[in-house]
Amino acid sequence: MGQFAIGTDDFVKFKEKSAYYIDKSLFVKEIIDDTNEVLLITRPRRFGKTLNMSMLNSYLAYNNDENYTHLFNDLKIWDAGEKYTDHFQDTPTIFFTMKNVCCDNWDECYLMLVIMISEIFRDKLYLKESLSASDKEVFDKILNQDKEQTGYYKNSLLYLTRWLYEYHNKKVYLVIDEYDTPIHEGYQNRYYKKIINFIQVFFGAAMKSNKYLEKAVLTGITRIAGESLFSKLNSFVSYNIRKKQFNEFFGFKEEETIIAVEKFSPNRKMEAIRKMYNGYLIGGMSMYNPWSIMNVLDSDELEPLQPYWYNTSSDSLIRRQFAKKTHGVKEALSRLVSGGTITRKIKDEVTYLDLADSGDAVWSFLLYSGYLTLNKYEMNKDRTYELCIPNEEVRGLMQNIIENWFSEGLSVDDINMFLEAMLTGKADSLKNQLSIMMKRSFSYFDITRTMPEAVYQSYILGMLMYLDRDYYCESNPVMGEGRCDILICPKAGVFKETGVILEFKKTDDEMKLDQITESALLQIKERNYIEGARKRGIKTIYCYGIGFYKAELMLKMEKVDLSDTAKQYS
Repeated sequence: MGQFAIGTDDFVKFKEKSAYYIDKSLFVKEIIDDTNEVLLITRPRRFGKTLNMSMLNSYLAYNNDENYTHLFNDLKIWDAGEKYTDHFQDTPTIFFTMKNVCCDNWDECYLMLVIMISEIFRDKLYLKESLSASDKEVFDKILNQDKEQTGYYKNSLLYLTRWLYEYHNKKVYLVIDEYDTPIHEGYQNRYYKKIINFIQVFFGAAMKSNKYLEKAVLTGITRIAGESLFSKLNSFVSYNIRKKQFNEFFGFKEEETIIAVEKFSPNRKMEAIRKMYNGYLIGGMSMYNPWSIMNVLDSDELEPLQPYWYNTSSDSLIRRQFAKKTHGVKEALSRLVSGGTITRKIKDEVTYLDLADSGDAVWSFLLYSGYLTLNKYEMNKDRTYELCIPNEEVRGLMQNIIENWFSEGLSVDDINMFLEAMLTGKADSLKNQLSIMMKRSFSYFDITRTMPEAVYQSYILGMLMYLDRDYYCESNPVMGEGRCDILICPKAGVFKETGVILEFKKTDDEMKLDQITESALLQIKERNYIEGARKRGIKTIYCYGIGFYKAELMLKMEKVDLSDTAKQYS
C-alpha cells in the first residue's frame, strides 16, 4: 500500500518517506521539562521506543550540515514555545541504540560494543581537531576499534561528554535506546556477569556526578536491579508502565487508532481490532500495540487479523522460565489464559538472577515485557496489583505455552492413537486413550484444584498440531449461532471429507459429570454448529461432547452424515 514505513525507526528516514505518522513530538517537551538528570523509560518491545528516541535526537542534536525544520514544522512541538525551539538542533547530543547488541557469547558481544562505540565517535569526528594530543590518541584508538583498550571503551561516554562540552560550551544530552538488550542476551547466553561489569562502568562513568552532562534519557523493557546500574546515580528516576508520565507517547491511544483505521482500513471492525491488540493499561491510559496496528493497516482488509507482535522476537526466555516454575505458577497462567485475573506484588525493578529463584519475580517481568497488563490502575490495599492478559494476540502465545507443556511426556504413538480414534468415531477407544494421556500429562498441575475449561481445551489443541498437514484445527470459530470450542476440517486437496466438532464442559462436582457431558453434545445441535460444518464442505461430522472433572472425563459422540442428514448415535 505504500502508506507506512513499517520497520523504519530512524525518525529522519521515516519523515522523509512521507509515511503516516501519529504525532508523538510533545515527548520532546516532556523530556526538556523533566528536572531529573537521569531518566529511564521502560516499555514493552515494539512500542515505538527507538523512533521516539531518534526523534528526540533529531530535534536536539547540534547539526551544522542539515536543517530539519521541514521534519518538525507540522508537528505539535513546533508550536510549544520558545523555550523548546531554543533547543532545536543546538544541543550537543550523543545518541545510540543497543538493540542490535544481541550475541551468543561474550567475545561477539564485546566486539559489537567496540563497533557500536567506534561509530558513535565517528559521528563526532569534527571534535578531533580541537583535542589535545593525548585525547586525540584516545579518540583514534576507539575510532580504529582497538579491542585491547577495554578501559577506553568503558569510559568512552565520559570522554565524549567532556569533549562535546568543551567544544560547544554546553552541557550534553545522552540518549540511549534499548539499554537492556545486551544484558538480556547476556543472561540468556551465560555471560551476564561480564556484560554487567562492562555496563556498570560504561554508564556509571558518564552518568554519576558528571559535570558535563545535562541529562541522560534511556529506554528499555525493564529496570535492571541489584547490579548498581542506577542505584548510585544522582537525580535518577524510572518511569515504568505504572507511572502516568510519558504514558501517551508509547503506543497508540484509542482515538489515534480509530482515526487511522477509518482512514486506511474502513472495512475493518474496530471491535475486532480492539479485542486483538488493545488492552495495555499504561499509566492509567488504555493503549494499543503500535507495531500490530501498523501491520494491520498495511494489510489487505480481507486478511484475518494476525499476531504480529509476539512474532517479532524470541519468547524462549518466557518459555524457559515457565518450564521451571511450580504448579502454582502454571495454574495461575492457565487462569489468565481462560480470561481470569491474578493478584500479585509487583516490583519496580527486575533482577534476572531472581527469575531463576523467585516465583514472584516472573510476574513483574511479564508485566513490564508486555505479556501481562494491569487489570486496573489502582494498587490494592495489600500493595498487590490485579493482572490479566492484555488481548487475544498475547493470549494466543500463552495458550501455545500451555499446549507445549501438555504435549511433554506423550509419545507420538499415544497421540496418533488418540487422533485416529477421534477422526473415525471410535468413541470408547477415544475416551480410554484420552483418559490415560490426561492422567499422565496433568501431573504438571495440581489436579486437586479447580482448573478452568480453557486448560482442557489447550490440552487437546496441543495434540491437534499433529494434524496440521491435512486438517485445519480452529479454536472457537464462529459456527451456526455461536462458537464451538474446536472445529477440525480437512484442507482443500487432501481428499478427506470427515470433520470433527469438540465441545467441552467442566464441573467441580463429580456427580454432575454425565449431565454436563450431555449438555455439551446438546449445545452442538441447539446452536446449529453442524450447519457451519456443512458450509465448509464437510460430508461426515463427528460431534463430541466431553465433560471433565479434574483429570476424569466422560465422552458422548454423535455421527452426522451431512450428505443426506442421516444420523447414527453411539
